[in-house]
Amino acid sequence: MNILLCPHSSGGYLYPALAAGRRLQQRGHRVSVLGQAAAGPVVAAAGLPFAAAEDFGGRRAFSPTWWGTTGLEQYQAVTRAARQSRADLLVTSVLCNGPLAAAEVLDIPVVVIGLSVHLWDYRSGGAGEPQWGRPRDNRTAEMLRWYADTREQAGLAARPSRWADSPLPGDALLLRGDPLLEHPGAVLPARVHQVGPLAWEPAADPAELEAVRAHLARTGKPVVYVHLGRFFGGKNPWPRLNALFTGGRFQAVVEQGRSTDPRPAPGADILLVRKPWMGPLIHSAGLVLTSGTSAPVLAALLRRRPLAVSPNGSEQPLLSGACLRAGVAAHLPNRDLPDTADPAEVLAAAWRDEGLRERARALGRRLAAGDSAGRAADVIERVARQSPTTREAMGMRRAGQAPVRQLAEGALEWIRVHAGYLDSPAGRAELPVTPRVKALLQLALLCRYWAKAAPADPGLCEVRATVESAWRSPAYAGLLTADPDYARPIQLTYAALAPADGYLRRAVLDRIAAEGYLTPRGKTPYHQLATRFFADLAGAAHTLDSYQALYEASQLARYLSGQRADDPDPCVAAHTAFYLTDFGFRESLLREDAREQARRVVRRFIERSVRQGEWDLAGKLVLAQHCLGGDPVGTDSAALRMLAGAQTADGAIPGRTAAGRTAAGGTAFFRAAYQTTLVTAMTALIISHGRPDDTGSAGRIPELWRAAR
Repeated sequence: MNILLCPHSSGGYLYPALAAGRRLQQRGHRVSVLGQAAAGPVVAAAGLPFAAAEDFGGRRAFSPTWWGTTGLEQYQAVTRAARQSRADLLVTSVLCNGPLAAAEVLDIPVVVIGLSVHLWDYRSGGAGEPQWGRPRDNRTAEMLRWYADTREQAGLAARPSRWADSPLPGDALLLRGDPLLEHPGAVLPARVHQVGPLAWEPAADPAELEAVRAHLARTGKPVVYVHLGRFFGGKNPWPRLNALFTGGRFQAVVEQGRSTDPRPAPGADILLVRKPWMGPLIHSAGLVLTSGTSAPVLAALLRRRPLAVSPNGSEQPLLSGACLRAGVAAHLPNRDLPDTADPAEVLAAAWRDEGLRERARALGRRLAAGDSAGRAADVIERVARQSPTTREAMGMRRAGQAPVRQLAEGALEWIRVHAGYLDSPAGRAELPVTPRVKALLQLALLCRYWAKAAPADPGLCEVRATVESAWRSPAYAGLLTADPDYARPIQLTYAALAPADGYLRRAVLDRIAAEGYLTPRGKTPYHQLATRFFADLAGAAHTLDSYQALYEASQLARYLSGQRADDPDPCVAAHTAFYLTDFGFRESLLREDAREQARRVVRRFIERSVRQGEWDLAGKLVLAQHCLGGDPVGTDSAALRMLAGAQTADGAIPGRTAAGRTAAGGTAFFRAAYQTTLVTAMTALIISHGRPDDTGSAGRIPELWRAAR
């Protein structure tokens, strides 16, 4: 696929696009960049081909200073460059309306790389959000006006927008922050995805960096890194900066950025720089003072540095407010007011605040944990697959797989983002013990099949790390037996999924074996089947009945043979199929005629679950249909469409049923959405992977197959 990157050419917009472009290039796509000529050396350092916008009539097209008035220039330059490069897809940045119009004319998708927070109206929620700077609806309305002006100048006014009344995200908007930076309870609009910081910058020149370090070593004072954004007509910050860093405790490295007219006082402990990189400078500092733009905020948090924010205009108040709400920043007002604290005292207090530092470290770890470039590339490829004009270039599989892929990618992304809560201090405090232990085991089960279906997916490592971190806790052994009613099945499931060389795993198996749990005693056929499945996974000796015998005694088999008049329990029937086939990764013991009968029963259950809006049950039954040899993409597409329609913008399924859809936020939403989202993720992931053929499969587990025989 040919991809044209056409973001603004200043570093805060260009560098994230280059991070995504480099990953797409690694995946085999042809990626090129259109920008102002001055950006050429930076793009070359990223290893991507470059074309100067000036050569296509865009002299000021990609300068954020002129973003509102250069939409037509952007449109003309992008249209010409895209036609010349035969682009299949555009990637641009917020404040670039020209590429949106160009994508409509060229009939190709466009993905927008956003800032660290969402600038415009939420889909829902957000009530009570403090108005830092301009209200969201005001900012949204202004952007829509500029977009409409660009379309009118391009001659598109009479043509309906491809995105109706929601054009600003294009076909997808990639946010570079974290859900913690959005207002609690707010729901992002459709087509908006949290992907993470997309961190990239050119390598620092060693000589320049050494010169900076030598300068800072002269006084030995603690270093504050200061990154200035545009003033937007506000008060010039230099008098305050000079006062803060003259004769005081700290010295400053001040990145001039896009601000103008620097005025450091002769006696101030200020080193003024203008560098295309900031990472090494932040490493040298203990705190970052910023006006609240995305680049320095994310760079500081990724390096575990706390912030002091002094916002002015544009995104600055919104992001500053988000950082204050998240507890990772102190507020340094940029105007002198009678009741304003002394800026030097604010700075010193922020430096000493260990709570502020720990929260910054925690958020920084969240931002750094995932492969944000990989997630961005995933979304871009998904957008391309869903576009008729790029399917051929992407080598897409049949179009009917689109809802399955949407469900898998969205649900796995939500799980990746939120799984860490289960092993966080907040999760340990807010979730009951046994539900949290069960949720971690469900997560481990997902990881088992994730590793089979998509072993190279970077999200897998991140989620697996959460499970393994919880299991390493000295307190975890006690959690396994906290509830006597569930202690034995919980311990067995843990032993089945934990690393084979773990001491706790061996001790758990010895204990439940000594208690007689691995025998048929007191167990229904279904309970035996579940116990045998996990005992075999754990490699444990047992005296449980064979899989064939347990199936013949199951509710499903007895119903099909006429020995049972009532319908089998749909959930039990689904899990029977799971355990007999290792969730679809080995062939069933059932003959084809028996499987066909079972599929008809399951299909009837699926149709009923769709009518009743039972999301969780529908997801399980669709996977059971797959395990029984069916084609749920072809025969049960209504259930898949129902789940895809229920899926929120961030990938969650917001409850077990349509009637129980939750609008709550925080912990309440997590508890309502977690299981159904995990079921959906596993179902869609396994269906996407396919199944073993009739003669065997590399995915088969030999020891389980021998045990089944």
